[in-house]
Amino acid sequence: MNADRPLPPNSTATNPNGAGRYSLRRRLLDQLALRPSRQPLDPGPQLRHWIDGGGLRLEAFRQFQLGRTGPDSFTGPDSATRPGSVTGPGSATRQDSATSQDSFTGQDRRTERPVEPAAAGPLVALLDPAALAAGDHPPPQRVIIKYAGNAGRAERSSWHPAEAWADQDVEIWTINPPGYGQSPGRASLDHVPALAAAVWQAIAQHYRDLPELPVVILGNSIGALTALHTVLAAQSHGPAAQPSAATTGITTDPAIGGHDRSEAAASGTAAPRVSGLLLRNPPDLVPLILQHRRRWFHGPVPAWLVRAWGPEIDSVGLIAGCHCPLLLLQSEWDREVPPSNQDRLWEAHPGPKHKFIVPAADHEQLPTPAQPDLYHRYLQAIRTHL
Repeated sequence: MNADRPLPPNSTATNPNGAGRYSLRRRLLDQLALRPSRQPLDPGPQLRHWIDGGGLRLEAFRQFQLGRTGPDSFTGPDSATRPGSVTGPGSATRQDSATSQDSFTGQDRRTERPVEPAAAGPLVALLDPAALAAGDHPPPQRVIIKYAGNAGRAERSSWHPAEAWADQDVEIWTINPPGYGQSPGRASLDHVPALAAAVWQAIAQHYRDLPELPVVILGNSIGALTALHTVLAAQSHGPAAQPSAATTGITTDPAIGGHDRSEAAASGTAAPRVSGLLLRNPPDLVPLILQHRRRWFHGPVPAWLVRAWGPEIDSVGLIAGCHCPLLLLQSEWDREVPPSNQDRLWEAHPGPKHKFIVPAADHEQLPTPAQPDLYHRYLQAIRTHL
């Protein structure tokens, strides 16, 4: 841990006389750094589920992209659709690129962007929610777990980056942390390790009969912290430590259509695997908090706050333990998480990695089909490196 990363391992175990003081610090930092919301939102073509584990109950939303068949299933639109599907353009414009809020200043910077023409990018076919609830679909060829940014909500989640695998059946899960949507509890960074472990255990249990199913984990901005913990949870559990349905799992969960789970479940040997990690403008939190300290307090108060946290928010230390391939999506002109801050994570990652820079882009901007060459190269990078 570098000298400029003031993260002594403080906890109630190592500081029995300071439990209340550290709790107060953490609560204050949560209120400053997080922007939870609970207003009802339309989830679109997604199905609501509940993930229980680690003492948490998490609201999750699932959607299913039906892979297109045909010779041009990646590079361009295809007029063919499959039964029980709704179609939309490859440009994801719900949560991923339609809204944002400054994570560290609290200034509302929500913007709306029009949906780009379908002809500009791959046309995706999403399974109708009724068919999804009935389990009337094939087993997925790939799974994506998504963690939104600070002001993001799972209800607004798009199917991105599934369109990079437009020829595959892809299942997308997006999670509301405690304090967001209908997930009970207070919004807190305290929940991140347990949340990540619960999500991975539930996913591993749900897909236990699909050996070597590739799982891509996506973290947007501060959601990168949970994504990193999820990768580490996957690495620590492995196929030999699958949880039982009694300890963790997904409820109101229709069976995966088209196959029988019993044989693989009995063997206990099959397990999904993390095929890649996609981080979009991920923050190295402690230096970023200290960098923005004058927006909150003057003097030593910010340093006093961050010392209440241990290695669980040390993104650089966490990513150093992640061995799966990394794709870093970095906005060239990011004012909230400067590229120099993001590069700390990039440099610490020990495995295969690729950086994709979005030119002249701020924190919330993604490549879209309005920039066809950039957009195509972006999708190709996802497909190649994850």
